[in-house]
Amino acid sequence: MSKNGTTNIPNDLIDFFFPILNGAEAKIALYICRRTYGFHRRSDRISYKQFRRGITKKDGEVLDMGTELSCGTLNKVLRLFESIEFIKIARYPKQTTEYVINEDFKPWLLSIKFIKASRDACKSVMQIEKEQRQNASPDQYIRRRQSLLKNREGCSNNKTTAVLENRETIVRENLVNNT
Repeated sequence: MSKNGTTNIPNDLIDFFFPILNGAEAKIALYICRRTYGFHRRSDRISYKQFRRGITKKDGEVLDMGTELSCGTLNKVLRLFESIEFIKIARYPKQTTEYVINEDFKPWLLSIKFIKASRDACKSVMQIEKEQRQNASPDQYIRRRQSLLKNREGCSNNKTTAVLENRETIVRENLVNNT
């Protein structure tokens, strides 16, 4: 047992969610887990400043370092987490936002497969583009790039949003295939 305590994180998070997160997503997920599960709370009010820089007491004692992420990255990841229903966010006027980890894991566990698939698809398109660039004449490269850009519209992190918009259809297809 650690002198400073421990944080109990549900196995479903560790087994199914954390393995597919990128660095920024993992930092934010762990920070929310620490601020909730680590203090035996269902929810916690966490400001953007706290997410980014952590908590420092008035006497200078550093309680935690935060995530050290930019506001843009923080905002993007929190929106993603809310869209896949990993977290529930309660916004109050003139008060710090409250975050709750959704303990009904089914909605976001289904979303995880689609996020991973969309990231793999983006990586595949980017790899094909790289190979084409290396093996093509300038004219061929330009034509191929225009074609790929049409196909990868909304790739990178925005691809997950597009995938999630079609989640219900994809979930139905997977359920039919698995039965």
